[in-house]
This record gives sequence, structure tokens and C-alpha cells, in this order.
Amino acid sequence: MASTDVRNTILEIVNAVNRKLHVNTVVATTDTKLSTIFVQQLNEVITDISDSGDWLEFYNETVVTAVSGQSEYGLGLTSPIKSIIEIAVSSQTAPLYYQEIREINRLIRVGTIGVPRHYSLAGMDSQENPQFRISPIPGSSEDGQGMRVYYYEKPRLYTTSDDAQTPDLPANLLIQGLYMKALLYENGGEPSNEFLEEQKQYENLKQQALNRFTVDSGTDIFFTPDPSPGVR
Repeated sequence: MASTDVRNTILEIVNAVNRKLHVNTVVATTDTKLSTIFVQQLNEVITDISDSGDWLEFYNETVVTAVSGQSEYGLGLTSPIKSIIEIAVSSQTAPLYYQEIREINRLIRVGTIGVPRHYSLAGMDSQENPQFRISPIPGSSEDGQGMRVYYYEKPRLYTTSDDAQTPDLPANLLIQGLYMKALLYENGGEPSNEFLEEQKQYENLKQQALNRFTVDSGTDIFFTPDPSPGVR
């Protein structure tokens, strides 16, 4: 098993960092002020990892049903999403073409009825997920057809009640990111040389984990900037 396949619970991640700092491990993340802070910092690490690229761990799909005469739709999801990859009508091979909101509004005003070919994002729903508008507007022949939406989710965030929960990201990456955060916190927010070295290691691990299912399967070359220029 590759190191990128290993997953740990929240408590295991926090205790791994405790051991690296040579402090006592905890039975629960509420046991000490430091372990409670670690959970908050772990959420920051998870958010940073999610923002750094499109992770297959968070890829998902849902189907939205077309309704005759309706041009605007929500996703009907309870969890937040990061981005929509594409939307495709079940009866069509090609996905819908993305248009700017002004153009999709113009197309809707034209009032063409038929199989949707275009879409644009338009506002947010109560879950703060994007809604979208389509054109042409579905007619009676398209009523009930599925529109498959491919998207990336935002990872969930954790509290001290989630000790037994397991984030769907490589444990070594989360541990390194949290350790880096802990060093910064331990030094009053001032980046020490040790922090900068651990930050560089974190960035390398992050790129390697992301590359595993993306760049490593193709011929693209990516250059990762040094997070600590001028520090040797």
C-alpha cells in the first residue's frame, strides 16, 4: 500500500503531531487546549489542500431532472460543492456549452424550446451551492430527462466531536500540514527555519498526492514554486 493510500482518524492525526512535538498523546481531542487548537488547524490544512487542485477524492455526480418550461435549476445537494466540471443531458453525447450569464439570459429571452445546449451559473441556493440556467428551455419532449452534473465537493470540516472520523485524504499529508501549522503556532506565528523546511516538505507531499491521479498519468510538467525563497 502506498503512503498516499493510508487514512487516519482525526485523533490519530492529532496524536501523530503530538508525538512529533514530543508532548503527551491524548485520549480525546478535548483533553488539552493544544489538541483542541490542532483540530481547528487541521481544518485549515484540509481547506488549503482542497483549494490547491481538483482531487478525485472529492469527485461526485448528481442528476437534475428537466422540467418542461423551466430554465433555472438547483442541484438539490445538502453538502457544499467546490466547482461544477460539466453538465450533460442524458440523451446527448456532448456536454452543455458554458455561456456568460448575459448570453444565457439573452438566449432564454429568445424563448427557444428544445434539448438544452447551453448553461450558465446563476445565483446560489440555500446551501450556498450554485444554481444554473439552461437554453434552449426544455419542452414536453424533454420533460423528465436527466441532466447529469459532474462536480467536485468541498471537504467537510471537523470538530472535537469527530475524533473517530477519517478524512478522505492521505494521512501523511494531513500530519505534515498540521505539524507545519503547529510549529508556526509554537513560535508565536513567526516562521522559523524549521517551519520553512517543514512547509517545503508539505508542499512537496501535496503535489505528489495530487499528481498521483493526474499528472503522473500524462505527459504534463508542473513546476512547484519554492515556498521559502532566499532561505537556505
